[in-house]
Amino acid sequence: MKNLIFSTIFLFCFSVFGKAEPRPHSTSDLIFRIIIPGILFVLVIVAEIWASNKREKKTNELKAKEEPLKIFEYFRIAFGYNDEHSVRSAAISGWAVWCSLLLFQNRMVIVAESTLEIEIKNINFVKMRKVMLEEFLQVCYNEISESGTTREKAVFLQGIDKDMLYIKNFIEERMNRPQIIDLT
Repeated sequence: MKNLIFSTIFLFCFSVFGKAEPRPHSTSDLIFRIIIPGILFVLVIVAEIWASNKREKKTNELKAKEEPLKIFEYFRIAFGYNDEHSVRSAAISGWAVWCSLLLFQNRMVIVAESTLEIEIKNINFVKMRKVMLEEFLQVCYNEISESGTTREKAVFLQGIDKDMLYIKNFIEERMNRPQIIDLT
């Protein structure tokens, strides 16, 4: 969010003071050059606060049902498939979707504009990828549709390196854990 605010402030200042030719400005021109970017700046901030509050509300609803083991906020996320094209497009794209990630005992929940639950048993692999100087965590899992067909999908997460390593280790520990079957 800080990058968004700083880039909006930069664009605002550039639009107001960025003219190369030194000519006198009329009052209406100056007002138009200040008010329109100011309104856009306020709209961007309000939209980001609204999305953050919505994400926090969904996170609190999930926490009320079951207490998560760990909560990570301010991850950037992209969705794709397990192929090289998806990996490159995830690294190049704007990473526009911010999310919170909740780790439960047997699943991870990604809270963004919608909620995505991924069972640990459906995860194929987790690995750190570095593409075009961007480091991110790739979680490849099988998505089971309502008709019963499975499709391999991938989630690309970007955040603080130690948080991504914690998530990677957390998932790998639970993937390799033997399943206990109750025969009673």
